[in-house]
Amino acid sequence: MSLVLWLTTIAALVTAAAACGGATNGTLLAIDAKTGQELWRVRPPGGAVSRATTADGLVFVVTSNNCNSLQGTLVAYDAAMGRERWRAPSVRGCFSSVSARRGLAVALGEKNVQGLDDRDGSSRWSAELTGGRDVTLIDGDNLVVVVEVAAYDAQFRALDRLTGQERWAKSMTLPGRFGPALASNTSALFLTQPFGGSLGAWPLTALDLETGEQRWAANVGGAGTSLVGLDTNDDTAFVRFGSYTEEQAVRKEGSSTVAAFDARTGEERWRHQEPGDPFAADLAVADNGIYVYGLGEKASDTLTALDVQSGAVRWQISQLGGRGQQTVAAGAGVAVLTVSEESRGRVLAFTAADGSHLWEREVPPSPGVVHATTVSDGVVYVGAWGKVPSFGD
Repeated sequence: MSLVLWLTTIAALVTAAAACGGATNGTLLAIDAKTGQELWRVRPPGGAVSRATTADGLVFVVTSNNCNSLQGTLVAYDAAMGRERWRAPSVRGCFSSVSARRGLAVALGEKNVQGLDDRDGSSRWSAELTGGRDVTLIDGDNLVVVVEVAAYDAQFRALDRLTGQERWAKSMTLPGRFGPALASNTSALFLTQPFGGSLGAWPLTALDLETGEQRWAANVGGAGTSLVGLDTNDDTAFVRFGSYTEEQAVRKEGSSTVAAFDARTGEERWRHQEPGDPFAADLAVADNGIYVYGLGEKASDTLTALDVQSGAVRWQISQLGGRGQQTVAAGAGVAVLTVSEESRGRVLAFTAADGSHLWEREVPPSPGVVHATTVSDGVVYVGAWGKVPSFGD
């Protein structure tokens, strides 16, 4: 099971960035993963809606009117009916993370990390932030790791999930800009973008989740790599990156690679490479499969499932009619493709085992529509919102 709490794929960040200047018409939909039937929809208090996190029969989202703002609202909904159970203001905006398990929802505030009782939102503990400009929350089972970054200096702190007490701390000078970060069963992993946002290999670093000691570091990608996606399954880390020359970049041509690393040792287990969209970095891991959009000769219109153990292609389907930004989610035996277009959005679902088409439905239209999708407990949760037009739009 993936333990992703941060928006771990660059593709999702590129999509969501369209709404940073302001957001409107936020909607959270719950859709039956097998049938496509809408179970419920709600209008959260903010214009933009984060990816949903689920635990203990509840659905948690962070909402705000401006995703760059340090002010947002954490809202808990009943997973069965969509009724609001409680809300907690003074959390960071919709790009921030929420970790929910073991009866607690852990969220980032403007100046602290908050541990909230998931039954009613009451405070169980609070830990002050040290003042880093950018803050990320990495979700482990017994620990949450708070990462505060100022320029290329990073402070890692592991907090006990139930008490908020500090278990370990580590300072590092990063080899680039801090990027996607998550946890496997035993490691906290993070990618760093090369200095200055230049093309090239991205260092992938693993810290021991219990002690904070660095386990290993490995470079992924190479010349022509501008985006890298990251996900986990148990103690395997999966990365996706593209490669291209200057001539290929103009035509959006090149290759796309998915590679698997042992999260404990850094050993590369397998690598799958084929022609594809070099700018696509999204991937989702579930049901012993890895689901990616943008592989193959018809990369702009292809969804592929790879085997977790070997990287072999399990199935590949094309002619999906995708235009705009695509993101992938998976779970409950279903692979879900969300397409954000100019004024509408579509959700397409396929059987994880063989790629057979299950259903397709539109989500609420809005100018500059943006989506954040999660699959959990047999339900597809889609956060949809539109951007507020800026001067010149």
